[in-house]
Amino acid sequence: MATLKEIASAAYKADKAGNTEDAKKLTNLYFRQLEKQKKQPRTTYQKFQNAETQGLEGVDAFIRTKANLAPGGSTAFGPVQMTGTLVQDMKNKNVIPKELMDYTDRFLEQAKKFNKYGNNKDKNIEGYDSKYDYGGSGDLTSEKDMKDYKSLADVIIKHHEDKANGDELKLINSWRFGPNSNKSVETDDKDYLDRYRENGYD
Repeated sequence: MATLKEIASAAYKADKAGNTEDAKKLTNLYFRQLEKQKKQPRTTYQKFQNAETQGLEGVDAFIRTKANLAPGGSTAFGPVQMTGTLVQDMKNKNVIPKELMDYTDRFLEQAKKFNKYGNNKDKNIEGYDSKYDYGGSGDLTSEKDMKDYKSLADVIIKHHEDKANGDELKLINSWRFGPNSNKSVETDDKDYLDRYRENGYD
């Protein structure tokens, strides 16, 4: 199913091309889908996506974080900004199912490249490619990779939800700062909390 952004773009192009009937149908489809989505509560994945990469959709959301001043650097990647450290921890704890292990290993290999090439002032370093630097697209942007990313994220989010035992704030803090952090979005990143809770509907 096409996203609302894709439908709106198609309607605009049809109108510009003079295809009035097609533009009208696409516009009607847009509003039908909009009303349908308004009735569906956001999933936890969608809430984290809104908090992490608000406004980015499709392949545009599959980027390395632009937060290049994070202490020790950051390998956060994709719509919900999973890090290599998080994924490695979930792999070590046998949280990740066998069918996602190939993607997991490639995600971790990409994270190593992020660590190696990100924020490197010497752009002539062997193997340097801007796609591994902050704001870059990385390697995992094929249609299958994007689907596997979502599947992996759902598994890891479910693990965090189980650990939070129904405590929404604990869940959000664990995802935003890590499970061992004493920080809270209520005091340390209120904007993140607001984006997570925004509307409650997609």
